[in-house]
Amino acid sequence: MSKAIEDSDPLEELAAWLSGERKRIERQVKVRKRRESSQRTKVAVDHRFPCPIGDYVGWHVTSREAELLQPRFSSYAAAHLRNAARTGRAIYAHDILLNEAVAALAFHIDDRPRRPLLITDIAFRTDPGITRQHRDRSLAAALVLKHHAHALAKKLKRGGHVDIDLRKDDTLLDFATALGFKKAPRIKGFRPSGTHLRQPAPR
Repeated sequence: MSKAIEDSDPLEELAAWLSGERKRIERQVKVRKRRESSQRTKVAVDHRFPCPIGDYVGWHVTSREAELLQPRFSSYAAAHLRNAARTGRAIYAHDILLNEAVAALAFHIDDRPRRPLLITDIAFRTDPGITRQHRDRSLAAALVLKHHAHALAKKLKRGGHVDIDLRKDDTLLDFATALGFKKAPRIKGFRPSGTHLRQPAPR
């Protein structure tokens, strides 16, 4: 594992706490489904989420578009998330202590109900010279977003697990591994553009 992610064990305590909060998270993920097409499925999140673990304080998780400033976030991730937000397929995590967006993810809901919820990008802070504190807070916020994605997958009756088609980038792969993603089983008819990973539903 790279130097950027080593010593990320504090995430384990946060992950365990988030698993215990899954019912509360599920209540904050609003889904309005239409039978005709997944594109008509509306997803809304507006969750102010305090946290007693460490010095995290909490997050505001929202589906409302937020600016991902450069060079804190890559231009690719910022553009991808902006486009996803405009079609209602993105969620952002604002760190309450820092009062800014520190992570975001974009997702896709396939028309085929047997297909899992697919994360198409995760935006972490990767700016040059980032402090370990800010890196850890971005990674923790991404973990919070992932648990909201699990809640969405469950509400959509997609099994509760989430997949990701991760663009090929060693740093992103290290971050995804730290979040618990592992190699995904092959899905018939699905050709990932990057690295296909999966995270089981939290227990």
